[in-house]
Amino acid sequence: SDLRWIVPISGTYNISFLYLHIATGLSRPGEIYIGKSGSAQAYHSNRGPTAATIDPTYAERNGYNLSTIIDLIAGDYIEFYSASPAGAVNLGTASGFNRISIHRVGN
Repeated sequence: SDLRWIVPISGTYNISFLYLHIATGLSRPGEIYIGKSGSAQAYHSNRGPTAATIDPTYAERNGYNLSTIIDLIAGDYIEFYSASPAGAVNLGTASGFNRISIHRVGN
């Protein structure tokens, strides 16, 4: 899945992405990215077996957090991606599990 945000004002931004994915069955590694105008700017991957709790009621839950400070120009776009190279995962949709935070911190 992905999400795009258009930069309204040029400046330096602090961008954070907190993501929970849910996978049923086997343990699945996950990846999250923050991209700027089509190129990756920040990346986090857990490629090994996950340490998440596996519960038959709620499946496997894995949380990922990524933050970066980046200079942006008005009109640039920021994209947020999540994926698993080992099969399908679903976004955890319970309230409070997923967040995107964007703050302009300088000119």
